[in-house]
Order: sequence, then C-alpha cells, then structure tokens
Amino acid sequence: MEKPIKGYPETPLVISDDFTSTKLALNWQWNHNPDNKRWSLTERPGYMRLKTGKVVQNIFEARNTLSQRTEGP
Repeated sequence: MEKPIKGYPETPLVISDDFTSTKLALNWQWNHNPDNKRWSLTERPGYMRLKTGKVVQNIFEARNTLSQRTEGP
C-alpha cells in the first residue's frame, strides 16, 4: 500500500508525545484492554498518569502496561 493515501494527511507513527491531547496518539499500545479508571491524560495536563490496581508477582500479571508500537517490515 502506498502512503500517504490520496485525500488523507500523512500521520507518522514515530513521534514525540507531549500528552496535550485528550486521546493517546497512535504510537501507543496497551498490553490488553485498559482499566480506564487507572489512567488519565487530564488529571495533570501535559502528563500521562498511570495507577496500579494491585501489586502482582510478575509482568505477565500486570495490567495497564503501556508501550510504544514498533515499526518495521
């Protein structure tokens, strides 16, 4: 597929995020469906706040794990 698609603006995935929007940018991804009560972009403007719901034994049990998408072939 050729990019940018005609009629649509080019939106790069590799960006610097200043968290000034009310939505996460496309370069972010959750490890599963997030608990929306445990994160906020509006609680402290310009920052993303993540909160834990419980202490777990390892990363595989952790919820609300956020990472940046990788780009490649």
